[in-house]
Amino acid sequence: MRKFAQAVALGTVAYSAIMSVSPVHADTSAALSGIDPSNIINSAATPDLNDDGSASGQSLAGIGFKDGSLYLYGSPNFYFGTHLWSADLTWDLLPSGANSSGNVEQKNTNAVKTNSIAVGDFRSHQTGNGWTLSVSVTDFKSHSNEVEPVRSMLFHHATLMEGKFYTPINDDAILNSKFNFEPVSNISSSTPNNNLGDGVEIPIYPPSSPDFSNNNNEAVIWSAKNGNNGQPVQGKNVWGLSFITKGDVQLFPVDRTSQIPGDYNAKITWTLSTAAIT
Repeated sequence: MRKFAQAVALGTVAYSAIMSVSPVHADTSAALSGIDPSNIINSAATPDLNDDGSASGQSLAGIGFKDGSLYLYGSPNFYFGTHLWSADLTWDLLPSGANSSGNVEQKNTNAVKTNSIAVGDFRSHQTGNGWTLSVSVTDFKSHSNEVEPVRSMLFHHATLMEGKFYTPINDDAILNSKFNFEPVSNISSSTPNNNLGDGVEIPIYPPSSPDFSNNNNEAVIWSAKNGNNGQPVQGKNVWGLSFITKGDVQLFPVDRTSQIPGDYNAKITWTLSTAAIT
C-alpha cells in the first residue's frame, strides 16, 4: 500500500513465458481545548419559600475530525503463460490462484485481492475529490537483456469491486488493508468509472513496439470524478479493479516469426494521481 500526496507510481511485474508507509499518527483533538474553568459553576440548590430550588452548571461536549489521504493498494503480477514458438498471436493473462477454467472464483477472497489493484480515498470533500489511475509497461527482457518483440499489452476487461472492511475503519485498518472485495452489484452516482467494464479495450505499448509513441506510452484505465460542473463526487472509500478472468489482459507479439524463445519479464507502473477527470 502507498499513501499519496499528488501522484506516485507503484511498480509490478508482468511475466511472459516464466512464472513467476509511512504510518499516520492520530492528532490529539483540540475540540475541548481552551476551556475556562470559570465556565464550570459549582453552586448549591437553595430552596425558596415555595420549596423550589435549583442549581446549574456548564460543561462542554466536543468531537474532532482529522483529514484522510489517498492510497494505492496492491501489486498484481501478470503471468501470460508459456507458448510454443510462432504458434500464437495472442497471449492471455492467467490469473494467480485460478481454477481449472483459468478464472479466479470470487469467493476466493485472497486470490481476488492478489489479482487486484485498488484505490482508497479517505480525503474530506474540502481537501480533495476525484483521482485517475494510469498504467505503463517497459520492454519484455530476458536475464541477458534481450528484448522480446511485443507489440502491445491490451487491458480487455476488469471486474469492479468494492472494499468491505472486516474490522472497524481506523488508521490500522486503512494502512494494513484490512478489507476484502465484493463485486459491485449496484452502480450509484458515487461509484468510480470502470473504464474496462463496458467493452472498452485500452492498449499500452512497450518502448520497442513499432506502435509506440510518446503519446501512448501511458493510458488511464480508471477514474473518479471530482464533483465539478454539477457532477457527483466519485470514488470515496475503497474500490478495486480485479483481473480475475483468463484473458482480462492480453499480450500481442509483433508477429509470429519474430518471437524469440526464452523467458522474459517487464515492469508495469501504476500511477495514481489526484488530478481528476471532470
